[in-house]
Amino acid sequence: AVRLYRRAVAQGHLGAQYNYGICYAQGRRGLTQSYAEVVRLFRLAAEQGYDAAQFNCACCYAEGKGCVQDLAMAVRFYTQAAAQGFAEAQHALGRCYLTGNGTAHDEKMAARLYRKAAKQGLAVGQLRV
Repeated sequence: AVRLYRRAVAQGHLGAQYNYGICYAQGRRGLTQSYAEVVRLFRLAAEQGYDAAQFNCACCYAEGKGCVQDLAMAVRFYTQAAAQGFAEAQHALGRCYLTGNGTAHDEKMAARLYRKAAKQGLAVGQLRV
């Protein structure tokens, strides 16, 4: 399976890039856990517009997991995923606006994003509304 993932990743298949990143994150399929490789693979899929990859790439940048912490880069990827309606990204981006981490402090924008996440049923987003 790893050989097939590698081939699909090399061919630019965004689902394979994301899923192979998950394998590296969890140390599955005989792979040694490597968050640097996770970020590389998530970013490949994120730059092709895959919302889950954008969200998880943002989380890595926000936490400095597998990369240098870069809150502005985290906001960039959260924004991309949130624009596609990814509820967790809307919530995380709202938190960035509320705290001013990686972006300007904007409570109105935070509230809008929390409402969007809540409308999709994200429980943590409903608590913030």
